[in-house]
Amino acid sequence: MTNTYPPLQERNISKYSEKFTDQETLDRAMRIIYERRPDFFKRSVERDKKWEADPTQDEEAWVHDEFVMDFHTFLENVAEEAGLPDLNARSSVLSHAREVAKLMYGVPPKIQTR
Repeated sequence: MTNTYPPLQERNISKYSEKFTDQETLDRAMRIIYERRPDFFKRSVERDKKWEADPTQDEEAWVHDEFVMDFHTFLENVAEEAGLPDLNARSSVLSHAREVAKLMYGVPPKIQTR
């Protein structure tokens, strides 16, 4: 049985991400992620719900958990194709993808991430 994923959602770039990339680059990165690793969006939502449920967990562990490391490794491998020149741009993509994932999976806005 194959996994099915909700459609990719569009989201405007944040003011913070504008410092490191642009809307076109974010959209291209989202398409690449969705085409090759759509599971990242679901994993993002699951991760944020887990951390929201137990805010006593170590902040350092949250920043460097398996999901984040997998995501950054993937982005490093597609950085040139996606137009992501540095870590700041890739971190902006991670932040953007987390917000897109919430839209895709219908996570209510009240769930805050760290």
